[in-house]
Amino acid sequence: MTGELITPNLHVCLVHFPIALLIVGVSIEILGFLFPRSSMRVGARWMILLGALAMVPATFSGIYALSDIARTNNPVGDVPWEDVKAASPWLSQPAVWQVMRTHVIYQSAATAMSVIAVLVWLGCSDQGRKAVHWPVLILLLGSVAIIMAGAWNGGELIYRHGVGVQTGAMVVETGQTTKEKILHQMPPPVELHVIAAGFAIAVALAAIGLSCRKINARFDYAAPGNQATGENSARQSSDALVMIRSFNPGIEVNVDPCAPAARCWMLAFVLAGAAAGLGILVLAMDSDAMTLAKQTHHPIWKVLWEQVKPSDGAKVNRALGHVVMGGAIVVMPLILAALARFAPRWRVVFTFFTLILILAVSAQIWLGVLLLLDTSQGPINKFNPAEAAATR
Repeated sequence: MTGELITPNLHVCLVHFPIALLIVGVSIEILGFLFPRSSMRVGARWMILLGALAMVPATFSGIYALSDIARTNNPVGDVPWEDVKAASPWLSQPAVWQVMRTHVIYQSAATAMSVIAVLVWLGCSDQGRKAVHWPVLILLLGSVAIIMAGAWNGGELIYRHGVGVQTGAMVVETGQTTKEKILHQMPPPVELHVIAAGFAIAVALAAIGLSCRKINARFDYAAPGNQATGENSARQSSDALVMIRSFNPGIEVNVDPCAPAARCWMLAFVLAGAAAGLGILVLAMDSDAMTLAKQTHHPIWKVLWEQVKPSDGAKVNRALGHVVMGGAIVVMPLILAALARFAPRWRVVFTFFTLILILAVSAQIWLGVLLLLDTSQGPINKFNPAEAAATR
């Protein structure tokens, strides 16, 4: 909230798109009986797909936004969450904190519900989609209702309680070059890291659904030993996205087509790598690693390791756990991309690596919450108590 181009943070930009897409898409799908074979339903299902996936980075940006506004006027450094909340001009008020807590719970639940609905839909064959149509639609309708309730609480936070609203005049620093002004207005690297991680996880979740559809397919044009040539080759390229075209209930297909799972996994790998790179940048900037490397004449990787390695005899800490889980999230999509391309029917192997990825993502989200809201040191299963600040 100190002169960035978009204040207080990017959550205010990201949050509106998934809400609009899901509400409009689900509304059109509910009214689909009025135009059962209209292309509007294809557009509606695209909205639902993109809206549900966009909920993930929007939710991640909300976690950063909570940390950002809570630390306004707070001392900089590792301060336990309870102390940060007590010193916050907004969250120290019980009424405001209750609204904030409700907003976080509602939007997190809505994200989980909408993502589950989309993954079930993506993972089913065409016949399976017909069977789960109403359960998925009911789940989406419930998620939209919770989103609207959570959005109302978000509006209350801003327009009634003034959370995150800048009331004073913006301070304009003079004597800055154009480059310095641009850099000053850029979002903090930690915010970009959090949002990039959200996009990477969203794409990885979509890839899980597409891989399940590929497993459920009765015939796979890209299966080993099934080299398509001539007319079949053209059919393979055109059918690669029929899994999206079959969103239209008026289209009947004779075989379940090849879903583009491998390409989606590769995109998840690229996004996860970008998020990891931003994470390394955050660590380097927070520790001033370049200066330390020059002073100690140590390589940069050794300086960074000193910032995350366990201390006081501990085997693991939050920062190291976050790094390890991040590495697993980068590697797993690459392995799953190879499986989706060369061994799409190896159900047991796919399930094994997918479970590892899901566990790594779950642990990474929790550790990220601890690092953002609490401190870099402390137990990995809970927040630090408030009195920990006095012992540091």
